[in-house]
Amino acid sequence: MSQNWYKRTEAYLYNYKEWRGRLKVLHVEFAVAMATLYPSGVANYSETLDKLTRLGSSTEAAAIARLMGDISRVSGGKAMMDELLDLQLKVTTVEGGLVSLTARERELVELHYLEGFRHNETADRLGMARTTYHEFKQEVVAKLARCMGFLDTAAS
Repeated sequence: MSQNWYKRTEAYLYNYKEWRGRLKVLHVEFAVAMATLYPSGVANYSETLDKLTRLGSSTEAAAIARLMGDISRVSGGKAMMDELLDLQLKVTTVEGGLVSLTARERELVELHYLEGFRHNETADRLGMARTTYHEFKQEVVAKLARCMGFLDTAAS
């Protein structure tokens, strides 16, 4: 069985904090761009989608399509919007997986992947033997991979 799901899940976990930070920056850039397009004012990406949906776009997808058209008129707007949507999807994917974890599983993810503790340090903080820690980490990553859609339940 291929381990691509494992590497992909870990890549998402290792990059999650960086993606969230970049997403915050993009939301500010987006708000500035929106101020030039919608002088009546919108505070952020979510509010813009809500407003466009109320203005006649029947679905969020239609609102995003309209917004993509509008934002493409701003210099660099299309690239910004593409990046924003890509990062939003990735962050949402990770967060969807994280909510499925127990407190102990979440602690492992926070210590190792989000705070950057080495395996030995994480095992010590969790009060686990190294082999137990590695087995537990593999189970947690597999659980996240299933929740994130990277691993078919039947394949695990």
